[in-house]
Amino acid sequence: MPILWRPLAHTWAGQDLGHNPTFTDLLTPGLLLKDVLVTGYYPLMVWFGFGLLGIALGRTPLASPATAAKLAAGGAGTAMAMLALGWVATSRFFDRIAAAAQVQLSDVGALVVAGRLPRVTLDPFMADPAYLWLPTAHSTSLVFTLHAAACAVAAIGVMQLVVPKLGRLGAFLAGAGRAPLTLYAGHILLLPLMQDYLPPMTIWWILCAATAALGLWLALTKATGPLEYVVRVLSGADAEPPGKNAAPPPR
Repeated sequence: MPILWRPLAHTWAGQDLGHNPTFTDLLTPGLLLKDVLVTGYYPLMVWFGFGLLGIALGRTPLASPATAAKLAAGGAGTAMAMLALGWVATSRFFDRIAAAAQVQLSDVGALVVAGRLPRVTLDPFMADPAYLWLPTAHSTSLVFTLHAAACAVAAIGVMQLVVPKLGRLGAFLAGAGRAPLTLYAGHILLLPLMQDYLPPMTIWWILCAATAALGLWLALTKATGPLEYVVRVLSGADAEPPGKNAAPPPR
């Protein structure tokens, strides 16, 4: 997905909302669609790949400590390897980055680390296929996307190993963890309603409180998050497996 995303992002550079999507952005559907899919901070085009990775992980025996340990170790090792690979590869074309971003060669290292300097970004470098090797956070490069995916795999493995040993605290954390789609979609809907009226720290505490409340409720009821329940129904995850005497499906 990062390979397919880069030329589109270069072609549509600057065609973004410049802020979190709000309900008023529905009045400009073309720009909103470009921002959500390609030019925004978290382009859905690339995040589709993370979704497929999540489905693949869901098909593994996550409750097995051996599987969790492999995910933790493999994810951590891959994450470190991707960053090292990115820096080794990127160091070979610092001069091209300097020319594209119009900065001094001595400033390229800081630009690659931070992703931006005062009035300078890496966006002009998107025209170069070498952009895919950048280790820069939120760059949506191939290397950093693989690094982020590996970090997620490692985190899942670590939590699978640690949470069962935390008793009630572990149950609370697992409760919130069973509703990632609900929590993420919920905070996207809440942000436009609060960001123009409340300071960022107040919004952060409100979202933390909502996450804690949902996690506590799911831990006590053993229920599934609302959107997760919809996904389970639509995907057939709750369907009864056919009995031993059931007729085979038609070909």
